[in-house]
Amino acid sequence: SIPAVQQKLVDFAIEKIKPIVKTEISVDKIQLSLFDHVNLQGVYVESQEGDTLLYAKELDARFHIWSLLRNELTINSIELNGAYVNVSQKTPDDPFNFQFLIDAFASDTTEETSSSSMKIAINDINITDSRIHYNVLSEPETPGLFNPYHISVSNFTSHLKLPSLDVADLQAEILSLSLQENSGLSVKNI
Repeated sequence: SIPAVQQKLVDFAIEKIKPIVKTEISVDKIQLSLFDHVNLQGVYVESQEGDTLLYAKELDARFHIWSLLRNELTINSIELNGAYVNVSQKTPDDPFNFQFLIDAFASDTTEETSSSSMKIAINDINITDSRIHYNVLSEPETPGLFNPYHISVSNFTSHLKLPSLDVADLQAEILSLSLQENSGLSVKNI
């Protein structure tokens, strides 16, 4: 529970992950509570092009560690504050700029999902004061007009529940959502 030791563990883990993903990753500060809570501040993941892929000012998660004994991962809550997500594609047919992360951690063998696979549920997700950018780099921009190839969302706030992340039974519930898109489109409160 000593902060300096916790940070050393995170730094060690990041140094092991960097060669796998072949890009820059960092966490400014971590606070771990034994068995049920993690708080990360200043989470940074770089794209392979050297741009920011993800930055989160704060990511706080509370979970049931003992649910792992039942082959379940139950996350009580996730609080994401001040996130910046930058997703892009070179052309509409090219992979997303985060595909390298999926590829880095993908299994070499293809296995069908079975009843023995881990069940994952997130009871509560709160996202506040976040920005999301999506760009297809080959497509022209249209300043002042909504363009599905260039979406820039700010003031993104949402409250979600994901009772099941199972591929065969994905369940999601949007409890609230508000955002401002660069073209002037805004959602005040859903």
